[in-house]
Amino acid sequence: MRICAEFHPMRLMTQRLAAWIGPTAIRRPFAQVAQEVGVSERTVRDIFHAHVADLEGRDPTLVGAGRYSSHPTSRRARQRP
Repeated sequence: MRICAEFHPMRLMTQRLAAWIGPTAIRRPFAQVAQEVGVSERTVRDIFHAHVADLEGRDPTLVGAGRYSSHPTSRRARQRP
């Protein structure tokens, strides 16, 4: 199978759509953007966080890594041994 250069390497969408979702999600609710383009809110949220990380100069592949285990109110932190 040949991969088209226009498709985003990590998502089943075009690079143009992914590039549009990031900045749009800053101005509009995730649910509204998701409904408009036909993807889940989580997809919009993930693209948004990657976009913000890119704007801040961080590596977008590391966004959210370990976010649940380090937060004091996370399930993992509340579990008792």
